[in-house]
Amino acid sequence: MKKKVSIFLLIISILIFSETVKVGVILPVTGEFAYTARHPQEALTVAQAIKNRVLNYKIELIYADTKSTEEGVKQAVEYLQKQGVVAILGEVTSNRVLAAAEVTEKYKIPFLVNIQGALEITEGKNYVFRIGLTDWDKATALAEFTARNLRTTRVVVFKNIKELHSVGMTKYFLERFTKYSKDALVVEYDLEKTNLEREVNTGLNFKPQSVILTSYNDAEKILTLLRKKGYRGYALASDGILPENLDKDVSEGLFFIGHSHPEAKFNKNVDIFFNKFYEIYKRYPAHSGAAVVFDSYMILLDAIEKSKILDRERIAETIRNTKNFPGVSGYITVGNDGNTIKSVLMLRIINGKVVYIDRISPEMLRK
Repeated sequence: MKKKVSIFLLIISILIFSETVKVGVILPVTGEFAYTARHPQEALTVAQAIKNRVLNYKIELIYADTKSTEEGVKQAVEYLQKQGVVAILGEVTSNRVLAAAEVTEKYKIPFLVNIQGALEITEGKNYVFRIGLTDWDKATALAEFTARNLRTTRVVVFKNIKELHSVGMTKYFLERFTKYSKDALVVEYDLEKTNLEREVNTGLNFKPQSVILTSYNDAEKILTLLRKKGYRGYALASDGILPENLDKDVSEGLFFIGHSHPEAKFNKNVDIFFNKFYEIYKRYPAHSGAAVVFDSYMILLDAIEKSKILDRERIAETIRNTKNFPGVSGYITVGNDGNTIKSVLMLRIINGKVVYIDRISPEMLRK
């Protein structure tokens, strides 16, 4: 008991007497998913270039490598807890975010999640906040767009049974799409047991008007096989797509969920973010989710300012009361469940460029 009290007092003293406000960032800097760390790092560099002080303290970002594993995530959070951070931002996959959330909740550290959508991440949590969209939001938006905008009634949904995001996306897509049409085939697969040839053939034999790619990691592989086998119908994907990694001939015409776009001008912060990003990197973000990382950082700073004290519990309570925050990814309201209520963007690749197509409002999703 004495040891626990001593550790608690140490953390409190770090928070109070530090000359900086320490914010933790957990990312897979090494390992299988190291390539994904660049996008949130760039977004945070832009965020700090715009604002790097709060309550007269300088913001100090402390990065911790998750090594692309769930165990690495837990170790990274433990490390940041010892550093006395006021909050944590990051990770990039639902499975690892879920692992991180267990530890941040234990230590009562506000944890701002980006685009990872599994509903389990925030369920029963008091200190976990999703600034991006839930899988329900994304899948419901895809279903609405497929049925109403594209007017397709016959679809194939590819489902990776080992991927939390894919499983959730498939479930929620069908819940909404089947209100318009029952003509839907789910093709399940396990990448450890298949090269996807058989599954793609099964999907094509159904003669779909649209295919739905629900996996973060496999969309490119499936889409490539579909195109090679002559499929020319609509293809729609979740928000894990990285257009720069796709072959132009394969990706042409692909619709996908987006979080931001220079043409989706929700408020003045859209131009501020994209202009500063271009000033620093001489290009726009490769992933639309970069704006959600930026918004997470800004919402955290806003909560610290409103709390007027470096107290984790107070900061968490303030984040939960966020209403209509003018984010780059839309006006953001945090619900009682820790999830964000905001619009969903539909983007499309045309002539190798990402084009803004439509905005689906929270009211449309919840009708």
